Amino acid sequence: MSSSFDGLRKGLMSVSVRRRTSYDLNPHLRCIKALDLEINLKAAIETRSLYINFYVLISLYTHRLLDCLGLVENRMKEISLERLLSSYREGNRDFRQLDLRGADLFEYDLQEIDLSGSDLSNAYLAYANLSRANLEHVKFQNAEMTCIRLQFAQLVHANLQDAKLLRSQCNSANFSDAILVNTDLQMSNLTASVFRKANLSRANLQNANLREACLSGATLDACNLSRAKDTDLSQAILTPATILPNGYRNDFR
Repeated sequence: MSSSFDGLRKGLMSVSVRRRTSYDLNPHLRCIKALDLEINLKAAIETRSLYINFYVLISLYTHRLLDCLGLVENRMKEISLERLLSSYREGNRDFRQLDLRGADLFEYDLQEIDLSGSDLSNAYLAYANLSRANLEHVKFQNAEMTCIRLQFAQLVHANLQDAKLLRSQCNSANFSDAILVNTDLQMSNLTASVFRKANLSRANLQNANLREACLSGATLDACNLSRAKDTDLSQAILTPATILPNGYRNDFR
C-alpha cells in the first residue's frame, strides 16, 4: 500500500515540475517532455485506479462480514402480489427480504419459495401452501395462518409471536430458535418437527400431534400442552406454569 502511495506522489510531483519548466526548453525538448508528461500522467491515473479498486474491494468484503454478523440493516423490497405470483409461475423462487405486511395470500400455492428475511406481519395466509419453503428470519407476528401447510419448511429464527396456526400441517418443519410466544397451534400436525431452543412461552398446543418432535432446549413457560399427543418433554425447559398433556400444571406433576 505504501509503495502505491509513493508512486502516486512521485508521479504527481513530476507532473507539476515538468509543467512549470517545459516552456523554458527548446522546441525539440518540449516534445520529449510532453511525451514524458503524458506517460507520468498515465502512471498516476493507473496508480489511483489501483487504490480505488482496492478500496472498493475492502468495502465490499467488510459489508459482507457485517451482513453475516447481522449488523447490516437490510431494506425490505416491495412487490405486488400479482407480480410475485406471475414471477413464481415463471419458475422464480427467490423472493428474499420482501415487505409483505398485511398481504392477502389466502390459498396461495408457493411451495419451495424463498422468502427468507421477509416481513409478513399481519398477513393472511390461511390454507396457503408453503411446504419446503425457506422462511428463515421471516416475521409472521399476528399473522392468520389457519390450516397452512408448512411441511419440511425452514423457519429457523422466524418470529411467529401471536400468530394463529390452528389445524396447520407442520410435520418435519424446522422451528429451531424461532419465537412462538403466544402462538396458537391447536390441533396442528407437528410430527417430526424441530423446536430446538425455540421459545414457546404461552403457546397453545392443545390436541397437537407432537410425535417424534424435537423439543430439546425449547422454552415451554406457561405453554398449554393439554391433550397433546406423543409429547417428549424430557429435554424441554418447563416451568411451574407449563400445562402438561394430562391437563395438570407442571408443579403438580
